[in-house]
Amino acid sequence: MRIHVITTGGSLDVEYTLQGTFAIGPPVVASLLERARTRHEITVESLCRKPFNLGLAVAALQTLPHGVHIAMSGRIFPAGHARKDRARGSSSDPAT
Repeated sequence: MRIHVITTGGSLDVEYTLQGTFAIGPPVVASLLERARTRHEITVESLCRKPFNLGLAVAALQTLPHGVHIAMSGRIFPAGHARKDRARGSSSDPAT
């Protein structure tokens, strides 16, 4: 299986200071997947610095048909169906 990870930052990439502030650091997904010894061909592309659900995404990809899928707010959406509901602060699928 070939997996292309598009990182957008998130809790794995957060770097905290002793004062309690934080900033999104460089992506760690490649080193995490390397340490996990996954047997998939994985490429990583970094687009921006916002939350991304890595564990959910990798697990879901193993159960979904080939294609483009988006992991957001603990859910998986087909490409083109994920929307951020800013009023609720979560993701939604406009098709449902």
